Amino acid sequence: MRAYLEQLLIPDDEVFIIKRHRVSHFTTPRHYHRELEIKFMTEGNGKGYIGDTIYEYSKNDLVLLGPNIPHHWESSDHFAKSGIMAECVYIQFREECLGNEFLEKIDNGVVAKLFQNSRSGIHFSGEVTQKAAKIIEQLWLAKQFDRTLLFLQLLHLLGTSYEYSLFTNTGYTANPAESDRLNKVYNYIISNFKDQVSVEKAASLVHMSKSAFCQYFKKRTLKNFSDFVNEVRLGHALHLLIEKEIGIAEACYDSGFRNISYFNRKFLEVYKASPREYIKNYKNKGISEI
Repeated sequence: MRAYLEQLLIPDDEVFIIKRHRVSHFTTPRHYHRELEIKFMTEGNGKGYIGDTIYEYSKNDLVLLGPNIPHHWESSDHFAKSGIMAECVYIQFREECLGNEFLEKIDNGVVAKLFQNSRSGIHFSGEVTQKAAKIIEQLWLAKQFDRTLLFLQLLHLLGTSYEYSLFTNTGYTANPAESDRLNKVYNYIISNFKDQVSVEKAASLVHMSKSAFCQYFKKRTLKNFSDFVNEVRLGHALHLLIEKEIGIAEACYDSGFRNISYFNRKFLEVYKASPREYIKNYKNKGISEI
C-alpha cells in the first residue's frame, strides 16, 4: 500500500492545530506528513499501521508520530458493524513550532528528546494516557493563550513519562521521492510477514533479478532484506509480549518465526536481551524502547 504525502495547513499564527474526527469507522488511507502528530483514540478499536509495525489499538490509545512516518488506522469489522462511532482527537504541529533554542531549554531538553524519539513513533500506556486525556480535553475547549500553555503542559507530561514504547527500531520513514518499487516490497512484507516471505518473490514484484534487488534494497534501506523482515517480525512479537502479555513461544510463531531458538537469537541481537529478560526489565522499569 503506497503512502501519500498529506499537505497540512497550519496557519502561520498558530503553534498547532487540533481536530476531532468522528466517523462510523476509520478508513483514512496510508499517508505521511512532515509535521508531528499526537493522536488519542476516544472511541473504537482495530489495527494501527505505523511505519513497519502493526499493532492493535483500543479506546484511550495514545501515540506521538514524528515527521514522514507512514501511518493509518483501520477499525475492526466487529466494531464497524456495532453502530458505535469511531472517534479520535489529533494534534498536528511542526517540529520547529517552539523554536530550536527554546526547545533545548525546556526541562533540560526533555521535549527535544521527545521529538527525537518521535521519529520512531511513540506508543504511550498506563497512567500517562489518563493524564494526557484530561489535558487534551481541556485543550480542545481552550482558547488562544491557554491553548498554548496546555500544549506545553502536554509535551512536558509526555516528555517526562517512562510509560512508553517505540514502534520501530528501523526508523522507517517515507519521503516524496520514495519509489513505487520500494512501496510494493514493503506492502508485500507487511501483508505476509506472519507466513513465508521470500527475497525471490520480492524481487519479482519489482521485475529485478535477485542479486540486483538485494543491492537495491540494501542501498535504499541500509539493511539486508532478511534483517528487515526479521525486524518487522520482532517488532510485532514484542508488542504481543508487552501489550498482550502472551507467551514467548506463541509470540514467536504468531510473528512468522518457525524456530524458537532462532527467534531468541535474533531477539537478543536486536534488543540486547533475551525475551524473558526484556519483559522482566520492562515490568521493573516501566519502559520499553522498541
